Amino acid sequence: MSFIKKIKKKGKTYAIEVEGYRDKDGKVKHKYLRYLGTLDENGKVKSSQKAITVDKVFRFGLPAIVSKTIEQLKLKDMIEKYKEDLDTILLMHLCAPSSISKMGHQIENIDPDFIKAELPFNRKRIDATLDFLEEHKEVIEQNVYENLKEKYSNETLFYDITSIALNGYRSTLAKIGYPEFSPQINIGLCIEGKYGFPIFHEIFSGNFPQKKTLFQIAEKLKVFGRTNAVLIFDAGIADVKTIADVEDLGFGVISRMPMHEGLKKIVLENLSSSVKDIVKLSGSKVYVKEIQKEKGKLLICFNEKLKVSIKEHRYDEVIEAIEKKKKGKPIKDGLKKYLLKNGKEWKIDYDKLEEAEKYDGIYVIYCSDTSMPKEKAVKAYFERDRIEKGFQTMKNVLNVKPLRFQLDKKIRAFVMLCHLAYLVATYIEAELKDKELNYSFDKIKELLENVYTVKIHHGDKLLKRTSSMTEEQKKIMDVFGCCHNQG
Repeated sequence: MSFIKKIKKKGKTYAIEVEGYRDKDGKVKHKYLRYLGTLDENGKVKSSQKAITVDKVFRFGLPAIVSKTIEQLKLKDMIEKYKEDLDTILLMHLCAPSSISKMGHQIENIDPDFIKAELPFNRKRIDATLDFLEEHKEVIEQNVYENLKEKYSNETLFYDITSIALNGYRSTLAKIGYPEFSPQINIGLCIEGKYGFPIFHEIFSGNFPQKKTLFQIAEKLKVFGRTNAVLIFDAGIADVKTIADVEDLGFGVISRMPMHEGLKKIVLENLSSSVKDIVKLSGSKVYVKEIQKEKGKLLICFNEKLKVSIKEHRYDEVIEAIEKKKKGKPIKDGLKKYLLKNGKEWKIDYDKLEEAEKYDGIYVIYCSDTSMPKEKAVKAYFERDRIEKGFQTMKNVLNVKPLRFQLDKKIRAFVMLCHLAYLVATYIEAELKDKELNYSFDKIKELLENVYTVKIHHGDKLLKRTSSMTEEQKKIMDVFGCCHNQG
Protein backbone atom coordinates (compact mmCIF):
# COMPACT_ATOMS: atom_id res chain seq x y z
CA MET A 1 0.00 0.00 0.00
CA SER A 2 1.33 3.45 -0.90
CA PHE A 3 1.35 6.52 1.33
CA ILE A 4 2.59 10.12 1.23
CA LYS A 5 6.08 10.92 2.48
CA LYS A 6 6.86 14.55 3.36
CA ILE A 7 10.16 16.30 2.68
CA LYS A 8 10.74 19.76 4.20
CA LYS A 9 12.98 22.26 2.42
CA LYS A 10 13.34 26.05 2.80
CA GLY A 11 9.94 26.58 4.37
CA LYS A 12 8.06 24.32 1.98
CA THR A 13 6.83 20.77 2.42
CA TYR A 14 6.96 18.49 -0.61
CA ALA A 15 4.75 15.41 -0.92
CA ILE A 16 5.99 12.24 -2.59
CA GLU A 17 4.02 9.03 -2.95
CA VAL A 18 5.97 6.02 -1.67
CA GLU A 19 5.21 2.35 -1.25
CA GLY A 20 6.34 0.26 1.72
CA TYR A 21 7.86 -3.18 1.27
CA ARG A 22 10.08 -5.62 3.14
CA ASP A 23 13.50 -6.72 1.89
CA LYS A 24 14.88 -10.27 2.12
CA ASP A 25 15.81 -9.68 5.78
CA GLY A 26 12.31 -8.52 6.67
CA LYS A 27 13.25 -4.84 7.09
CA VAL A 28 10.73 -2.21 6.02
CA LYS A 29 11.89 -0.01 3.10
CA HIS A 30 10.31 2.62 0.87
CA LYS A 31 10.00 2.65 -2.91
CA TYR A 32 9.38 6.13 -4.37
CA LEU A 33 6.52 6.18 -6.88
CA ARG A 34 5.85 9.81 -7.90
CA TYR A 35 6.06 13.45 -6.86
CA LEU A 36 2.66 14.93 -5.90
CA GLY A 37 3.38 18.60 -5.16
CA THR A 38 3.70 20.87 -2.10
CA LEU A 39 1.46 20.95 0.95
CA ASP A 40 -0.58 24.05 1.79
CA GLU A 41 -1.15 25.44 5.29
CA ASN A 42 -3.92 22.89 5.83
CA GLY A 43 -1.73 19.97 4.91
CA LYS A 44 -3.41 19.39 1.53
CA VAL A 45 -1.44 18.63 -1.61
CA LYS A 46 -1.16 21.64 -3.90
CA SER A 47 -0.17 20.60 -7.40
CA SER A 48 2.53 22.64 -9.09
CA GLN A 49 1.63 24.58 -12.20
CA LYS A 50 4.85 23.40 -13.77
CA ALA A 51 5.42 19.81 -14.82
CA ILE A 52 7.15 17.98 -11.97
CA THR A 53 8.63 14.51 -12.19
CA VAL A 54 10.91 12.46 -9.95
CA ASP A 55 14.09 11.78 -11.89
CA LYS A 56 15.91 9.46 -9.49
CA VAL A 57 16.02 8.43 -5.81
CA PHE A 58 19.42 7.70 -4.20
CA ARG A 59 20.59 6.32 -0.87
CA PHE A 60 22.18 9.17 1.07
CA GLY A 61 22.44 8.55 4.84
CA LEU A 62 24.94 5.70 5.26
CA PRO A 63 26.93 6.50 2.07
CA ALA A 64 27.45 10.06 3.37
CA ILE A 65 29.06 9.05 6.66
CA VAL A 66 31.01 6.15 5.13
CA SER A 67 32.44 8.46 2.47
CA LYS A 68 33.38 11.05 5.11
CA THR A 69 35.05 8.37 7.26
CA ILE A 70 37.12 6.98 4.38
CA GLU A 71 38.29 10.56 3.82
CA GLN A 72 39.13 11.05 7.53
CA LEU A 73 41.13 7.81 7.62
CA LYS A 74 43.18 9.05 4.64
CA LEU A 75 43.11 5.59 3.10
CA LYS A 76 43.68 6.98 -0.38
CA ASP A 77 46.96 8.52 0.81
CA MET A 78 48.24 5.07 1.79
CA ILE A 79 48.14 3.50 -1.66
CA GLU A 80 49.87 4.42 -4.91
CA LYS A 81 47.31 3.16 -7.41
CA TYR A 82 43.56 2.60 -7.72
CA LYS A 83 42.78 5.33 -5.15
CA GLU A 84 39.31 6.27 -6.41
CA ASP A 85 38.42 2.67 -7.25
CA LEU A 86 39.32 1.48 -3.74
CA ASP A 87 37.30 4.33 -2.26
CA THR A 88 34.24 3.23 -4.23
CA ILE A 89 34.69 -0.51 -3.58
CA LEU A 90 34.93 0.13 0.17
CA LEU A 91 31.86 2.39 0.07
CA MET A 92 29.83 -0.22 -1.77
CA HIS A 93 31.00 -3.08 0.44
CA LEU A 94 29.84 -1.22 3.55
CA CYS A 95 26.60 0.23 2.16
CA ALA A 96 25.41 -2.60 -0.09
CA PRO A 97 27.45 -5.78 0.52
CA SER A 98 26.83 -8.27 -2.27
CA SER A 99 28.78 -10.34 -4.73
CA ILE A 100 31.59 -8.52 -6.57
CA SER A 101 29.80 -9.13 -9.88
CA LYS A 102 26.74 -7.17 -8.69
CA MET A 103 28.67 -4.15 -7.41
CA GLY A 104 28.41 -2.21 -10.68
CA HIS A 105 24.62 -2.51 -10.62
CA GLN A 106 24.32 -1.53 -6.93
CA ILE A 107 26.27 1.70 -7.55
CA GLU A 108 23.25 3.09 -9.42
CA ASN A 109 21.33 3.34 -6.11
CA ILE A 110 23.97 5.42 -4.27
CA ASP A 111 24.07 9.23 -4.34
CA PRO A 112 26.61 9.95 -7.14
CA ASP A 113 28.32 12.63 -5.02
CA PHE A 114 29.95 9.78 -3.05
CA ILE A 115 31.09 7.66 -6.02
CA LYS A 116 34.72 8.61 -6.67
CA ALA A 117 35.49 5.98 -9.33
CA GLU A 118 34.99 6.70 -12.99
CA LEU A 119 31.80 5.05 -14.27
CA PRO A 120 30.91 2.58 -15.61
CA PHE A 121 32.71 0.48 -13.00
CA ASN A 122 33.56 -2.90 -14.50
CA ARG A 123 34.75 -6.22 -13.05
CA LYS A 124 38.23 -5.89 -14.57
CA ARG A 125 38.96 -2.72 -12.55
CA ILE A 126 37.48 -4.20 -9.38
CA ASP A 127 39.70 -7.30 -9.70
CA ALA A 128 42.79 -5.15 -10.38
CA THR A 129 42.10 -3.09 -7.24
CA LEU A 130 41.63 -6.19 -5.09
CA ASP A 131 44.84 -7.72 -6.47
CA PHE A 132 46.68 -4.53 -5.52
CA LEU A 133 45.27 -4.78 -1.98
CA GLU A 134 46.48 -8.35 -1.64
CA GLU A 135 49.95 -7.55 -2.91
CA HIS A 136 50.38 -4.55 -0.58
CA LYS A 137 48.62 -5.91 2.52
CA GLU A 138 51.57 -5.54 4.92
CA VAL A 139 52.37 -1.97 3.83
CA ILE A 140 48.74 -0.86 4.07
CA GLU A 141 48.31 -2.38 7.55
CA GLN A 142 51.49 -0.65 8.74
CA ASN A 143 50.42 2.70 7.26
CA VAL A 144 46.97 2.47 8.87
CA TYR A 145 48.61 1.65 12.20
CA GLU A 146 50.97 4.64 12.03
CA ASN A 147 48.08 6.92 11.08
CA LEU A 148 45.80 5.79 13.92
CA LYS A 149 48.14 4.71 16.72
CA GLU A 150 47.42 7.86 18.75
CA LYS A 151 43.86 6.56 19.14
CA TYR A 152 44.92 3.03 20.10
CA SER A 153 45.02 1.62 23.62
CA ASN A 154 48.55 1.44 24.98
CA GLU A 155 47.62 -1.31 27.44
CA THR A 156 45.61 -4.10 25.87
CA LEU A 157 45.39 -6.05 22.62
CA PHE A 158 42.91 -8.80 21.77
CA TYR A 159 43.55 -11.80 19.57
CA ASP A 160 41.21 -14.51 18.36
CA ILE A 161 40.70 -16.79 15.42
CA THR A 162 37.58 -17.75 13.50
CA SER A 163 36.72 -20.09 10.65
CA ILE A 164 35.10 -19.11 7.35
CA ALA A 165 33.49 -21.72 5.12
CA LEU A 166 34.64 -22.02 1.50
CA ASN A 167 32.82 -23.30 -1.55
CA GLY A 168 35.07 -26.05 -2.89
CA TYR A 169 38.64 -27.28 -2.54
CA ARG A 170 40.51 -25.42 -5.31
CA SER A 171 42.30 -23.17 -2.79
CA THR A 172 45.38 -24.66 -1.11
CA LEU A 173 44.05 -23.07 2.10
CA ALA A 174 40.81 -25.04 1.95
CA LYS A 175 40.98 -27.79 4.58
CA ILE A 176 38.45 -29.64 6.70
CA GLY A 177 38.46 -28.26 10.23
CA TYR A 178 36.41 -27.46 13.31
CA PRO A 179 33.68 -26.18 13.56
CA GLU A 180 32.60 -26.18 9.91
CA PHE A 181 33.60 -29.81 9.14
CA SER A 182 33.73 -28.69 5.52
CA PRO A 183 36.29 -26.77 3.45
CA GLN A 184 37.30 -23.69 5.44
CA ILE A 185 40.02 -21.18 6.22
CA ASN A 186 40.96 -19.70 9.59
CA ILE A 187 41.36 -15.95 10.06
CA GLY A 188 43.42 -14.68 13.00
CA LEU A 189 42.58 -11.08 13.93
CA CYS A 190 44.42 -8.74 16.30
CA ILE A 191 42.63 -5.59 17.53
CA GLU A 192 43.48 -2.84 20.00
CA GLY A 193 41.57 -2.67 23.26
CA LYS A 194 40.08 0.84 23.39
CA TYR A 195 37.79 0.98 20.37
CA GLY A 196 38.46 -2.40 18.76
CA PHE A 197 40.30 -1.03 15.71
CA PRO A 198 41.80 -3.92 13.71
CA ILE A 199 45.61 -3.83 13.58
CA PHE A 200 46.27 -6.78 11.28
CA HIS A 201 44.99 -10.20 10.29
CA GLU A 202 46.54 -13.44 9.12
CA ILE A 203 44.99 -16.26 7.10
CA PHE A 204 45.69 -19.90 7.99
CA SER A 205 44.58 -23.14 6.37
CA GLY A 206 41.37 -24.65 7.69
CA ASN A 207 43.10 -27.37 9.74
CA PHE A 208 45.99 -25.28 11.12
CA PRO A 209 46.19 -25.71 14.95
CA GLN A 210 44.88 -22.56 16.63
CA LYS A 211 47.47 -22.67 19.42
CA LYS A 212 50.28 -22.44 16.88
CA THR A 213 48.90 -19.20 15.44
CA LEU A 214 49.47 -17.18 18.61
CA PHE A 215 53.26 -17.18 18.52
CA GLN A 216 53.18 -15.97 14.89
CA ILE A 217 50.81 -13.17 15.87
CA ALA A 218 53.02 -12.13 18.80
CA GLU A 219 56.05 -12.08 16.51
CA LYS A 220 54.23 -9.85 14.05
CA LEU A 221 53.23 -7.42 16.81
CA LYS A 222 56.93 -6.77 17.30
CA VAL A 223 57.00 -5.34 13.77
CA PHE A 224 54.41 -2.79 14.91
CA GLY A 225 56.52 -1.96 17.97
CA ARG A 226 53.93 -3.45 20.33
CA THR A 227 55.84 -5.57 22.84
CA ASN A 228 54.82 -3.92 26.11
CA ALA A 229 51.07 -4.53 25.92
CA VAL A 230 48.86 -7.19 27.51
CA LEU A 231 47.68 -9.75 24.95
CA ILE A 232 44.23 -11.16 25.75
CA PHE A 233 42.93 -14.40 24.21
CA ASP A 234 40.65 -17.37 24.87
CA ALA A 235 41.05 -20.96 26.03
CA GLY A 236 40.99 -22.41 22.51
CA ILE A 237 44.37 -20.76 21.87
CA ALA A 238 45.93 -21.04 25.32
CA ASP A 239 48.21 -23.67 26.82
CA VAL A 240 51.18 -23.46 29.19
CA LYS A 241 53.83 -23.56 26.44
CA THR A 242 52.07 -21.01 24.22
CA ILE A 243 51.69 -18.59 27.12
CA ALA A 244 55.34 -19.01 28.10
CA ASP A 245 56.45 -18.34 24.52
CA VAL A 246 54.40 -15.14 24.35
CA GLU A 247 55.69 -13.96 27.72
CA ASP A 248 59.27 -14.58 26.56
CA LEU A 249 58.61 -12.07 23.76
CA GLY A 250 57.83 -9.44 26.40
CA PHE A 251 54.03 -9.49 26.36
CA GLY A 252 51.76 -9.61 29.36
CA VAL A 253 49.04 -12.25 29.15
CA ILE A 254 45.41 -12.53 30.26
CA SER A 255 43.82 -15.73 29.06
CA ARG A 256 41.11 -18.19 29.91
CA MET A 257 42.66 -21.61 30.56
CA PRO A 258 41.39 -24.96 29.22
CA MET A 259 39.87 -27.01 32.06
CA HIS A 260 42.18 -30.06 32.28
CA GLU A 261 42.01 -32.59 35.15
CA GLY A 262 44.73 -30.95 37.24
CA LEU A 263 43.01 -27.58 36.99
CA LYS A 264 39.64 -29.08 37.90
CA LYS A 265 41.09 -30.20 41.25
CA ILE A 266 42.44 -26.70 41.97
CA VAL A 267 39.07 -25.20 41.03
CA LEU A 268 37.02 -27.37 43.40
CA GLU A 269 39.45 -26.67 46.25
CA ASN A 270 39.32 -22.88 45.77
CA LEU A 271 35.80 -22.13 44.55
CA SER A 272 34.23 -19.15 46.33
CA SER A 273 30.68 -17.86 46.71
CA SER A 274 31.54 -15.27 49.35
CA VAL A 275 30.21 -11.74 48.83
CA LYS A 276 33.70 -10.36 49.51
CA ASP A 277 34.86 -12.01 46.26
CA ILE A 278 32.17 -10.50 44.02
CA VAL A 279 33.35 -8.69 40.88
CA LYS A 280 30.68 -6.71 39.03
CA LEU A 281 30.66 -6.98 35.25
CA SER A 282 28.34 -5.39 32.74
CA GLY A 283 25.03 -7.16 33.34
CA SER A 284 26.32 -9.85 35.70
CA LYS A 285 28.30 -10.64 38.86
CA VAL A 286 31.01 -13.27 39.32
CA TYR A 287 32.80 -14.62 42.40
CA VAL A 288 36.56 -14.47 41.89
CA LYS A 289 39.15 -16.27 44.05
CA GLU A 290 42.78 -15.31 43.45
CA ILE A 291 45.58 -17.88 43.60
CA GLN A 292 49.16 -16.61 43.38
CA LYS A 293 51.52 -18.88 41.48
CA GLU A 294 55.29 -18.89 41.10
CA LYS A 295 54.78 -17.07 37.83
CA GLY A 296 51.56 -15.13 37.36
CA LYS A 297 48.26 -15.94 39.07
CA LEU A 298 45.04 -17.86 38.53
CA LEU A 299 41.60 -16.28 38.94
CA ILE A 300 38.91 -18.89 39.73
CA CYS A 301 35.65 -17.35 38.49
CA PHE A 302 32.16 -18.58 39.33
CA ASN A 303 28.92 -17.25 37.82
CA GLU A 304 25.81 -18.61 39.58
CA LYS A 305 23.33 -17.50 36.91
CA LEU A 306 25.47 -18.97 34.15
CA LYS A 307 25.67 -22.28 36.05
CA VAL A 308 21.87 -22.60 36.14
CA SER A 309 21.57 -21.62 32.48
CA ILE A 310 24.14 -24.18 31.30
CA LYS A 311 22.66 -26.92 33.48
CA GLU A 312 19.13 -26.40 32.15
CA HIS A 313 20.28 -26.09 28.54
CA ARG A 314 22.25 -29.36 28.78
CA TYR A 315 19.25 -31.14 30.30
CA ASP A 316 17.00 -29.91 27.45
CA GLU A 317 19.54 -31.12 24.88
CA VAL A 318 19.75 -34.56 26.51
CA ILE A 319 15.95 -34.93 26.52
CA GLU A 320 15.88 -33.93 22.84
CA ALA A 321 18.69 -36.43 22.11
CA ILE A 322 16.66 -39.29 23.64
CA GLU A 323 13.69 -38.41 21.42
CA LYS A 324 16.00 -38.44 18.38
CA LYS A 325 17.40 -41.82 19.38
CA LYS A 326 13.88 -43.24 19.59
CA LYS A 327 13.35 -42.11 15.99
CA GLY A 328 16.73 -43.42 14.83
CA LYS A 329 18.10 -39.93 14.16
CA PRO A 330 21.75 -38.92 14.80
CA ILE A 331 22.70 -36.80 17.84
CA LYS A 332 25.68 -34.62 18.77
CA ASP A 333 28.78 -36.60 19.80
CA GLY A 334 29.09 -34.56 22.99
CA LEU A 335 25.68 -35.76 24.22
CA LYS A 336 26.26 -39.50 23.80
CA LYS A 337 28.06 -39.84 27.16
CA TYR A 338 24.92 -38.73 28.99
CA LEU A 339 22.78 -41.57 27.61
CA LEU A 340 22.35 -45.18 28.71
CA LYS A 341 20.69 -47.95 26.74
CA ASN A 342 18.57 -50.40 28.70
CA GLY A 343 17.38 -53.00 26.21
CA LYS A 344 15.59 -50.97 23.55
CA GLU A 345 15.07 -47.97 25.85
CA TRP A 346 17.32 -44.91 26.07
CA LYS A 347 17.69 -43.25 29.49
CA ILE A 348 19.65 -40.41 31.08
CA ASP A 349 22.95 -41.29 32.80
CA TYR A 350 22.42 -39.01 35.80
CA ASP A 351 25.86 -39.77 37.28
CA LYS A 352 27.57 -38.43 34.15
CA LEU A 353 25.19 -35.48 34.03
CA GLU A 354 25.89 -34.51 37.65
CA GLU A 355 29.64 -34.88 37.13
CA ALA A 356 29.49 -32.40 34.24
CA GLU A 357 27.41 -29.98 36.32
CA LYS A 358 30.21 -29.61 38.88
CA TYR A 359 32.06 -27.26 36.55
CA ASP A 360 29.12 -25.33 35.05
CA GLY A 361 29.53 -21.56 35.37
CA ILE A 362 33.21 -21.94 36.35
CA TYR A 363 36.18 -20.67 34.36
CA VAL A 364 39.81 -20.00 35.14
CA ILE A 365 41.66 -16.91 33.94
CA TYR A 366 45.45 -16.68 33.93
CA CYS A 367 47.05 -13.26 34.47
CA SER A 368 50.82 -12.84 34.10
CA ASP A 369 50.87 -9.62 36.18
CA THR A 370 50.63 -10.63 39.84
CA SER A 371 50.16 -6.99 40.91
CA MET A 372 47.13 -6.36 38.66
CA PRO A 373 43.91 -6.19 40.76
CA LYS A 374 41.63 -9.12 40.05
CA GLU A 375 38.77 -6.76 39.16
CA LYS A 376 40.83 -5.17 36.38
CA ALA A 377 42.07 -8.51 35.02
CA VAL A 378 38.60 -10.11 34.91
CA LYS A 379 37.01 -7.04 33.30
CA ALA A 380 39.83 -6.87 30.73
CA TYR A 381 39.23 -10.49 29.77
CA PHE A 382 35.50 -9.97 29.30
CA GLU A 383 36.11 -6.96 27.09
CA ARG A 384 37.36 -9.47 24.53
CA ASP A 385 33.76 -9.68 23.30
CA ARG A 386 34.88 -6.74 21.14
CA ILE A 387 36.70 -9.17 18.87
CA GLU A 388 33.81 -11.63 18.84
CA LYS A 389 31.51 -8.79 17.76
CA GLY A 390 34.11 -7.88 15.16
CA PHE A 391 33.95 -11.36 13.65
CA GLN A 392 30.16 -11.16 13.64
CA THR A 393 30.32 -7.83 11.81
CA MET A 394 32.71 -9.27 9.21
CA LYS A 395 30.67 -12.44 8.69
CA ASN A 396 27.14 -11.06 8.75
CA VAL A 397 27.15 -7.30 8.08
CA LEU A 398 30.04 -7.32 5.58
CA ASN A 399 28.90 -10.54 3.90
CA VAL A 400 32.13 -12.53 4.36
CA LYS A 401 30.51 -15.89 5.09
CA PRO A 402 30.65 -18.08 3.12
CA LEU A 403 33.53 -17.18 0.80
CA ARG A 404 32.80 -18.01 -2.82
CA PHE A 405 36.31 -17.41 -4.14
CA GLN A 406 38.33 -20.45 -5.20
CA LEU A 407 41.89 -19.13 -5.56
CA ASP A 408 44.27 -18.21 -2.71
CA LYS A 409 45.03 -14.78 -4.13
CA LYS A 410 41.35 -13.86 -4.48
CA ILE A 411 40.56 -15.13 -0.99
CA ARG A 412 43.38 -13.08 0.55
CA ALA A 413 42.35 -10.00 -1.44
CA PHE A 414 38.71 -10.21 -0.37
CA VAL A 415 39.60 -10.74 3.30
CA MET A 416 41.86 -7.66 3.12
CA LEU A 417 38.93 -5.68 1.71
CA CYS A 418 36.79 -6.86 4.63
CA HIS A 419 39.58 -5.87 7.04
CA LEU A 420 39.56 -2.29 5.72
CA ALA A 421 35.74 -2.21 5.67
CA TYR A 422 35.71 -3.36 9.29
CA LEU A 423 38.21 -0.60 10.11
CA VAL A 424 35.83 1.99 8.60
CA ALA A 425 32.84 0.50 10.46
CA THR A 426 34.74 0.52 13.77
CA TYR A 427 35.90 4.11 13.22
CA ILE A 428 32.29 5.20 12.65
CA GLU A 429 31.26 3.49 15.91
CA ALA A 430 34.18 5.14 17.75
CA GLU A 431 33.36 8.64 16.48
CA LEU A 432 29.77 8.25 17.68
CA LYS A 433 30.86 6.72 20.99
CA ASP A 434 33.04 9.77 21.68
CA LYS A 435 29.81 11.83 21.39
CA GLU A 436 28.01 9.40 23.74
CA LEU A 437 26.04 7.81 20.90
CA ASN A 438 26.50 4.07 21.41
CA TYR A 439 25.43 2.31 18.22
CA SER A 440 26.76 -0.76 16.47
CA PHE A 441 27.47 -0.38 12.76
CA ASP A 442 24.58 -2.72 12.02
CA LYS A 443 22.24 -0.43 14.01
CA ILE A 444 23.60 2.68 12.27
CA LYS A 445 22.93 1.02 8.93
CA GLU A 446 19.36 0.31 9.98
CA LEU A 447 18.73 3.84 11.33
CA LEU A 448 19.95 5.55 8.14
CA GLU A 449 18.32 3.10 5.72
CA ASN A 450 15.48 5.48 4.77
CA VAL A 451 17.54 8.68 4.36
CA TYR A 452 17.47 9.47 0.64
CA THR A 453 18.18 12.23 -1.84
CA VAL A 454 15.65 12.78 -4.62
CA LYS A 455 16.29 14.42 -7.99
CA ILE A 456 13.17 16.31 -9.09
CA HIS A 457 12.50 17.90 -12.49
CA HIS A 458 10.51 21.10 -11.80
CA GLY A 459 9.83 22.63 -15.18
CA ASP A 460 13.25 23.24 -16.70
CA LYS A 461 15.00 23.01 -13.31
CA LEU A 462 16.62 19.92 -11.78
CA LEU A 463 16.35 20.07 -7.98
CA LYS A 464 17.92 17.82 -5.39
CA ARG A 465 16.15 17.23 -2.07
CA THR A 466 17.00 15.16 0.98
CA SER A 467 14.23 13.28 2.78
CA SER A 468 13.20 14.57 6.20
CA MET A 469 15.12 13.05 9.13
CA THR A 470 14.35 12.13 12.70
CA GLU A 471 16.30 13.84 15.48
CA GLU A 472 18.21 10.61 16.00
CA GLN A 473 19.26 10.52 12.35
CA LYS A 474 20.31 14.18 12.44
CA LYS A 475 22.53 13.60 15.49
CA ILE A 476 24.37 10.80 13.68
CA MET A 477 24.81 12.82 10.50
CA ASP A 478 25.99 15.89 12.44
CA VAL A 479 28.86 13.96 14.04
CA PHE A 480 30.36 13.51 10.56
CA GLY A 481 29.50 16.99 9.32
CA CYS A 482 27.04 15.69 6.74
CA CYS A 483 24.44 18.26 5.70
CA HIS A 484 20.78 17.36 6.00
CA ASN A 485 19.61 18.94 2.77
CA GLN A 486 20.99 19.62 -0.66
CA GLY A 487 19.74 21.50 -3.69
